[in-house]
Amino acid sequence: MRTRWRRKQLDEALSAGADPRASAELSLRASQLRSEPERARLANTLVDPVVAGGARGLPGIGPRPRRAALKRNLNELVPLAERLCDGRAIDVRGVAMTARLVSDTEGPLYRKGDLRHALRTARMALDERNADGWQRRAA
Repeated sequence: MRTRWRRKQLDEALSAGADPRASAELSLRASQLRSEPERARLANTLVDPVVAGGARGLPGIGPRPRRAALKRNLNELVPLAERLCDGRAIDVRGVAMTARLVSDTEGPLYRKGDLRHALRTARMALDERNADGWQRRAA
């Protein structure tokens, strides 16, 4: 329960590169973020505004993603969504960055900031480390 209440802080720490093994809370949140359902939820949150457009029925409560900005950045959006859903191991840093992008209603997905950079950075971070969290070595 505490992990749910501290989700924002935990995602912030993981997106900044905190070791998920540093605490039980970070470890639990990392497991949640790496789960297939959470990965699919994040990808759908990014893609739905572009696919659904204005076709949804009742207006939602709260801010909505900037559909026009998402459409302008399809070349970054699509690879991120595909990578989240491909079932391969991911680095928790990248998925935590994506979670922050989706949940920060004052950030680039909803209001202000460089959405292209946020999408690209999150996508690239998904492959920075092996699934166990260790940094990859250059070949």
